[in-house]
Order: sequence, then C-alpha cells, then structure tokens
Amino acid sequence: MSGINLLRPTVPDYYGDLGVSQQASPRDIRLAFHKLAKQHHPDKKAPGQTIDAHEFRKIHEAYEILRNKDKRDAYDVGYPDLRYRWQQYREASGNPQKYEARIRMEQQMRDHTWMAEQKAKYEAFATFARQEQARRVREMYRCMKIRMAEQEAARKAREQQEQAAKARLRDEKAKEAELRSQQVAAKARAEQERVALERLRADKQHLEERRQAFCRHILTWLDQVPTVQGTESGKSASLQFPFPEEVHYPDSV
Repeated sequence: MSGINLLRPTVPDYYGDLGVSQQASPRDIRLAFHKLAKQHHPDKKAPGQTIDAHEFRKIHEAYEILRNKDKRDAYDVGYPDLRYRWQQYREASGNPQKYEARIRMEQQMRDHTWMAEQKAKYEAFATFARQEQARRVREMYRCMKIRMAEQEAARKAREQQEQAAKARLRDEKAKEAELRSQQVAAKARAEQERVALERLRADKQHLEERRQAFCRHILTWLDQVPTVQGTESGKSASLQFPFPEEVHYPDSV
C-alpha cells in the first residue's frame, strides 16, 4: 500500500456495523439490527446460498452492546478516536494512493498548525518578556523613587536635628553668657560693696582718731589752766577756753 502499513483496529465499529450514527436512538438501533438480521441470518438464506454467520454474529454483537445503556456509555467514551482509526483503515484498504495523499495533506496541515502554534507561543513569550521587562523597569523605578524619598526624608531629618542642635548650642551659649554677665555683675556689686565697706571703716576710724585727738587736747588744756584764787572781794577771775585753731571738726560730727 505504497509504504503504508495500517493495522485493523481490534475494537469493532459497532455503529458502523449497524449502519447508524453515534447519535442514533435505541429505536433506530433496533430497526437497523432487525433489517440487517433478516439479510444475514442463516435461517433466512435460500437453499443453496452461502451461510454468512460471521456478518450475523458481528451485527448481533453490535446490537447487544448498543442496546445496553451502561455498555453503550462506556463504548462512547473512546468511540471518536476509534471511528477515526476505522475510517483510516477503510480508506487505506479501498484506495491507498488517495489515502496516502490525504495523510500527507493532514501531516502538512498538522505541521502548519504546529508552526503556527509555535509562532503564537513565541509571540506570546516575547510579549510576556516585554511586559515582564516593563514591569521590572516600573518596579525598579518605583523602588528608586521610594529610596530617594527615604533618603530625602533622612536628609531633612538630619537637617532638622542639626538645626535643633545648633539652636540648643545657641541657647546654651546665651545662657552661659547671661550667667557670666550675672557673675560679673555680682562680682562687681560685691567689689563695690567691699570698697564701700572699707571706705566706711576708714571714715569711722578717721572720725575716731579725730575724736580721740580732740579729747586729748581738752585734757591737755585742762591740765595747763592755773588755779586762780579770788580777790579780796572773794570773786574768781573769769576763764576763757582757748580753742586751738589747728583742731578741725569734721562735718559729720
């Protein structure tokens, strides 16, 4: 068959044996079986004709499977693939050249479909790669913005801390200057008080010396005055107290 080696499927095509489609109703299956059974049943053959027991057993087996709902449901599960394989087998058995040409065409169509799928996958992958790259660029840009914002916030925080530290330093210097001014003022007042006290003590000492000098002068004058006895009339002579001109009384006395 022109290099084609297609094996006969091992599972029968029950729908094909009865000549009905997969969507046939139970009534259609029953009528098809009765029609074929009349044709292939051995008892229905005229005398002298060949007994076709194989065809009868085939349609009978198909009817027994398809009349049972559970068996039919199980058979329908894999029937699409089975029908395709039976179709290939029948076409290859009937016209090998036509079947081979169709197979080559189907192969070309599959290759074209595969190439189209691969191209679509490549384009989808390229699109995904571009989107992923764009997403990564956006993510990187977002991270950079966040990092720059954090650095800017940290810089502003440092500037605020430095300004606060400078303000505290200025306040401390101002307080120290004020304290020094107060200390200098207090020292100056203390010095002034000390000088005033020393001057007051000196004045008091000077006054005391003047008073003592005055008292000594009085006592000396009293010692030098002679005793004057009275005249015949018994009267004492008048005494004049000589104030020394060198004695100067202070204004405060």
